[in-house]
Amino acid sequence: MTTRYDYVVIGAGSAGSVLAARLAGAGRRVLLLEAGAGRGRSLLHRLPFAFPKLWFRPDTSWNLRTEPEPCMADRSLPIPRGRGLGGSSAINGMIYNRASAWDWDRWGEIVSPDWRFEAMLPWFKRVEAHHRGSSALHGGEGLVLIHPLPSPSPLSRTVLGAACAMGYPVTEDFAGAEPEGFGVPDFTIDRRARRCSASDAYLRRPPTTLTIERGATVSRILIEAGRAVGVEYERNGECRAAHADAEVALCGGALASPQILMLSGIGPACVLRRAGVSCAVDRAEVGRNLQDHIGGAFEVESADPRTFERTLRLDHFAVATAQWALGLGGPLGAPPVIAMGIVRSMQGSPAPDLRLLISGVSMSSRPWFPKLRPGRGPAMMVGFSICYPRSRGFVEIRSADPAAPPAFRYNGLCEREDVDDLARAYRMTRELLDEGAMRSLVRALPAGLPDPHDAGAVEAWLRRASMITHHPVGSCRMGADADAVVDPRCRVNGVGNLRVVDASIFPQQIGGNPNVPIMAIAEKIAADMLAGE
Repeated sequence: MTTRYDYVVIGAGSAGSVLAARLAGAGRRVLLLEAGAGRGRSLLHRLPFAFPKLWFRPDTSWNLRTEPEPCMADRSLPIPRGRGLGGSSAINGMIYNRASAWDWDRWGEIVSPDWRFEAMLPWFKRVEAHHRGSSALHGGEGLVLIHPLPSPSPLSRTVLGAACAMGYPVTEDFAGAEPEGFGVPDFTIDRRARRCSASDAYLRRPPTTLTIERGATVSRILIEAGRAVGVEYERNGECRAAHADAEVALCGGALASPQILMLSGIGPACVLRRAGVSCAVDRAEVGRNLQDHIGGAFEVESADPRTFERTLRLDHFAVATAQWALGLGGPLGAPPVIAMGIVRSMQGSPAPDLRLLISGVSMSSRPWFPKLRPGRGPAMMVGFSICYPRSRGFVEIRSADPAAPPAFRYNGLCEREDVDDLARAYRMTRELLDEGAMRSLVRALPAGLPDPHDAGAVEAWLRRASMITHHPVGSCRMGADADAVVDPRCRVNGVGNLRVVDASIFPQQIGGNPNVPIMAIAEKIAADMLAGE
């Protein structure tokens, strides 16, 4: 069974939702294929506080894992990736942050001036319906709703005061004129404190020329005479094909896009041969250059009872639930973030290279009530990560079966600079916790936490306890060089009428959360496609 469209878009995540909606909105016939069957609009999806519950459910996440990581104590790390409309934008932590201007200017130097910050800013503004309204740095008429924390923590002021005492600035807007320092981030939520995923923003009222098929597993991209002409996929046990008169756009994300390219015979010949796939185009870098922010976290016993634990008391939790259900925001309307920091670790660093995130809840917290069910007790979760990892990993298919997960490995902390940077982030975090008024918040640190001045103990602990922060990028690298997987307009080198548009094309990791940047990239490339460029 074959159908014909102008464009076939693979993947309905942060990029695919945008791309399909913009192409169809211009009157083009578009087929959007999503492997997940869900709509991404359940109560758990809509309730921002519940996002960690979505990470490991089989109906909302693909529940992937890395291969044993050789430099991270041979641990196999979990990789939650969104399943269904919206992709990972439907299960993420919703923090809005588009990275520093330096990140995009660096892309402009290594790829094309079209990717410099000044060139990208109109696309960021096109995405945004920002609560601050239209301005030189923000858009007010876009589709992605961006609002502040609906119920700020009373502990934020103490954390920000301690950061100031350490010499760090305080910012009110991490995408504003002064984006560095400590502050409370904005979130991709609406006025009623509901999640705003990519599909919420772009697919809620799809154009009439857009056909969406969920539960559609792509087997391969069809290539004839060196050009992509369509897609073969399976849905409801039936093998189908869709012909693309104009282009095929692959938007599967940094983990699925290289897999689909390799299943289609586009990738390293040696990997394809081992998997039993015929090589149509030998592209050595497909699946290489995989990156993620590497970080660590630990819990702190709080001496101040005004953490999120107080909200989890059953009677308080019932009130907060009713408040959210009535569209009045409240503490369940966003993750319980106390403060975030995006700072430079050393004088002379070209951009902020370390991130901190302090939340007012423990991972083991749960609803409680005196004498009926004990609570966890007041606690804070303190996380830190590096913005620009040097370590590079890979994605490799292991068979020709599209349902078989590929092998993923980040090779986290395999570069000495990454270990040193993460150790510096850990020391800075400990210094913040020991600064002035912060001491009044900290009742106890966890047992086994290393002395920040013992370099050997810190490194050993980081290798045992560090993690990826679920921002995978880079596995279909964009560049101006012949080895790049895609060119500066995201067209696959060596194959006509085929583009990759998602986080996999990032040539380098950015210092911010990738969700909104991915949507801005899709806005840009949609305009290119409609212009025939």
